[in-house]
Amino acid sequence: MKSKQIVIDKDAFIGIDISTLCKFAKRHFLILPEVLIYECMTSDNMKERKLIQRCKTLIVSGAYYCPRSVTYLKWEAKNASPYPWFLADLEKTNLIRRENSIRQEHTFDIKELQEVYNLHYEVANGILSGTSSNLKSKMNLERPDIIQRIKKMSQNTMCRFTEWFENIDRFNMHNTAVTKLPEKFIKDKVNFCLSVEWITWQYFRIITVLVDDYYYRSETGGSPKNEKIEHDFQDMEYVLLLCRADGLLTRDEKMVKPLAKAAFPDKDVFSSLDEVPEDYKYDWA
Repeated sequence: MKSKQIVIDKDAFIGIDISTLCKFAKRHFLILPEVLIYECMTSDNMKERKLIQRCKTLIVSGAYYCPRSVTYLKWEAKNASPYPWFLADLEKTNLIRRENSIRQEHTFDIKELQEVYNLHYEVANGILSGTSSNLKSKMNLERPDIIQRIKKMSQNTMCRFTEWFENIDRFNMHNTAVTKLPEKFIKDKVNFCLSVEWITWQYFRIITVLVDDYYYRSETGGSPKNEKIEHDFQDMEYVLLLCRADGLLTRDEKMVKPLAKAAFPDKDVFSSLDEVPEDYKYDWA
């Protein structure tokens, strides 16, 4: 029987007492994503950067590590098959528990931290802001009538995301995936990313919605700052995991929660541990 997987994001991780989280992890299949560790390590807030020890403590207490989305995308591209339901990387989880420490690559000096951040920012900026700018130029040239419709969209983030997804879900993500992913990764283009069952399909589905919303913001005077672009890309990572997980634990009301509810309306999104129902408990003993 599959135990219900629940993902935790940084806002919930910071906002809930660590002893309470550790107790929760002993009876729940709690997923602590790589992106959470990254966010703690690259934060400008020194207090948040020290949370790396807290990440280790939670995994040692029973939480499970899972990698970034690129790991799942590469697996699907190589195997020409949807990734299985189980998100946790047991090998790396057990390594952290055995050595009682987070992996060496999360130990950066100040210069290295900046280099790591710059790299991820360039990726996020190119995918979100860059693609959105190209979309804006294309719409201005080919469909100027669209601009007025865009400007009349709801200012409510949840409503806007829902409308974007309803529009995007009419399209096939196969061609987008084959075009956007490096050709060397894809073993079989014909049988790659064929339905919503693929994590790759969900990845490009969510990315496309964020790009469209960046376009909306550029037309309504709300273009995000550089640091917000990178942060939005990290938020996408948490939401993407819901295509395999059953629930998401977040206290981010501005981006993560509305994006998650719009992307996966049938999945659970919790703000506190008290909201998690009894059927999320497991007993693997």
